[in-house]
Amino acid sequence: MKKELPIIIEDAVVVSECWTFEKLAIIQTSKHAEAWLASHFRLYMDNCFCAYFGEWSTHYRPSYYDDILHAKIINIFEVKQEDIVSIIKQNIDNGNYVLLGINMNIQNINQPRFHEVLIYGYNDVKQSFNVPIMNNRIFTKGEISYQYIEKSFPLLIEYYKTNPNFRIDMSIKYQYPFISYSLKDDYSTDQCVYMALDKIQEEFYGKQVTISTLSETMSTYDAPVYYTGLGCMNGLEKVICMYIENKYFTDNFYSLTSILKKMHEHRNMILLSMNYIYKKWEINDLRILEDIQIYETCCERFNKWYLMSLKCEQTSDKLLLYRMLADVNTAYAQERNTLIGYYGQCCKWYEQNNKS
Repeated sequence: MKKELPIIIEDAVVVSECWTFEKLAIIQTSKHAEAWLASHFRLYMDNCFCAYFGEWSTHYRPSYYDDILHAKIINIFEVKQEDIVSIIKQNIDNGNYVLLGINMNIQNINQPRFHEVLIYGYNDVKQSFNVPIMNNRIFTKGEISYQYIEKSFPLLIEYYKTNPNFRIDMSIKYQYPFISYSLKDDYSTDQCVYMALDKIQEEFYGKQVTISTLSETMSTYDAPVYYTGLGCMNGLEKVICMYIENKYFTDNFYSLTSILKKMHEHRNMILLSMNYIYKKWEINDLRILEDIQIYETCCERFNKWYLMSLKCEQTSDKLLLYRMLADVNTAYAQERNTLIGYYGQCCKWYEQNNKS
């Protein structure tokens, strides 16, 4: 017997964050996917110049998706090794996707490295589960054997028993190590168009902010700088300059390529929001349509920069960095003016046509 639940992998809107990809791969199969994506997701850059989908200084926690996803924790300490495969299959049969932590260090099982996998189907003939796998920076459809899941599960239990602080930290920030997800049928889209418009306003009102932690005497430890919305362009400019000048980055920093990938994905979702509002309100205005078309070129620019950064990684050609740097201020101005114009014209259309 075999069964496979609907899943979006090749056309996933986010691949740069595994914990985000896994949830969106499910959400994108919903009939409400366009409305939900249009009204959700913002981007920030932290003081280490790492970009994340989230707000202010925190990436989106598992509870962020509770309006459209039903999550059910499966207590790993109550599951027997011999039952793990059947429990996963039962969930799939009931229409539930499963996220499970497994040991990804296949070469050395004595030094496990745990990471969650999204299980969306099974095949008894092949004795395997259907899972997305990362290959050359993109996710593709893959398989993992029943046997490996069974073999890996006791390691997971032992690791989390001996590392309770890690378990609770992962459960708060990313997910519990064994959990099922299903789409909610009663998700309301009534507010989505307004949320999408607010998302666009927050984008062009990009900010550079200082977020300090208070001590027990209410003094501040530090004053790290974060960037939100279009303010991330300021952070990007600094990163490019640091690359050119061979300056030191903290150990937490990923790469310029990672930043550009996320900023490109983010702009694609802003574009989705613009198209959603245009369609939802049945707008018929060439100026608004032109703003959407201009913003498409902004998305294309970031994809071009992303590809240039990949090439720079391979060739160390700093001329590519200088070309990006020379275009940052122009890109910022074009995006800001386009989004402000779009927002203003949409509000004017709303007022004149009494849209709800």
